[in-house]
Amino acid sequence: MKRKAMVFVMPLIFLAVGILQLATVTTADSLAFLPNITIKSDGNVEPQTSFIKQDGNIYTLTKDLVRNYAININCSNIIFDADGHFIDGAGYANIGLALNNINNVLVKNVTVFGFAGTNIAFRECAQCSLLKASTEFLFVKGGIENEIAENIVGELDLEATGKSTITKNNITDMLIVLNSNDNLIARNSIYRIFFRDNNEGNTFLKNNFWCGKIGPSANFFEFVGTNSWDNGSVGNYWSDYNGSDLNMDGIGDTPYFIDNKALEIVIAKDNYPLMVPYDFEHATVVLLQIELFAAVIIVSVVVLAGAGLLVYFKKRKH
Repeated sequence: MKRKAMVFVMPLIFLAVGILQLATVTTADSLAFLPNITIKSDGNVEPQTSFIKQDGNIYTLTKDLVRNYAININCSNIIFDADGHFIDGAGYANIGLALNNINNVLVKNVTVFGFAGTNIAFRECAQCSLLKASTEFLFVKGGIENEIAENIVGELDLEATGKSTITKNNITDMLIVLNSNDNLIARNSIYRIFFRDNNEGNTFLKNNFWCGKIGPSANFFEFVGTNSWDNGSVGNYWSDYNGSDLNMDGIGDTPYFIDNKALEIVIAKDNYPLMVPYDFEHATVVLLQIELFAAVIIVSVVVLAGAGLLVYFKKRKH
């Protein structure tokens, strides 16, 4: 009898477990996206919340957002100042901070992390700036004349964007450049670079590239069009450059060759590679020249002093 009862009860148990699992999955899916705080095109904030303080065209984040909101900015000609606060996505699928088809917006002093996809995105923006932010993944899609400066970024993707300035950033994982033209990428610390598709007219100057040509995390160059890797006198620092510097001007005597590993051919070159990492605040080459000049002065002073003492003691002896 007990056995018959078990045969009847077990299917009910499995059915209940299945319903519970389905309910759990449905609940998880419904929580996959956080609600958004949106700065609308007319400047209004929706929903009204104490997290955002508005003073004219300046919007300030008043406290950390911890798994409660993501932010959309759809309004041009404003400043969004996070005032040092962070936006924590904890695995949710939103874009943590999204700028959407807007002009002349400054975003600064923000940390965004933890979102399952992109943490910060500029989408079809023009003349917008990201300043002093920290994020794991920054995506710049389309748009022109944007500025990405003085940020700490894990991965920075530039796709189909042009005439933008990428400067003084610490890119700790990878810079990806795809179908982007006429950008200035200068004075950045870049762990590795992934450069492919139709990139034209970009200038790379005074960057520190820390990854070489060998290894699983090596720099990758598929196609390099008419881009510049130096300005005719100064180029970039490449950690695996092993050339000489006989005149001690801080510039390598031979070019750094940029290779397509798959085709095993040289596709571009930096004619003036730096011998030591570039100092973002002071030109390394200038520092080396100053140090060399100072060394010459010191040696000259020592030699003259020695000669003077020698003459002095000779006179005393006589």
